Amino acid sequence: MSSELNDFLDWIEDELTSARREAARHIDRAEALAVLRSRALPVAQRLRRPLTPDDVFASSRDERERAELRALADRVTGGGEPADEISSLGGTQPGSSAAF
Repeated sequence: MSSELNDFLDWIEDELTSARREAARHIDRAEALAVLRSRALPVAQRLRRPLTPDDVFASSRDERERAELRALADRVTGGGEPADEISSLGGTQPGSSAAF
């Protein structure tokens, strides 16, 4: 095989690895969104108004539940400081560009 072919195969392998990583991130995010939605639905039914992230976080019964919500928020927003970012959105309404 020529070195050009190896370079092309290497490129294909790199792209395939990258695409699979990205797909796994999308799947993880979708799963986290589904869980977060299931946690938010009862809060929305109870409050009967548009929700804020603070509403959902405040609905947690204890620190363990708050930590689980923060972990979900991290997965949804891609890590970093998402729990702080989401909590800071407390006053936003659905439909705004900053809404969760």
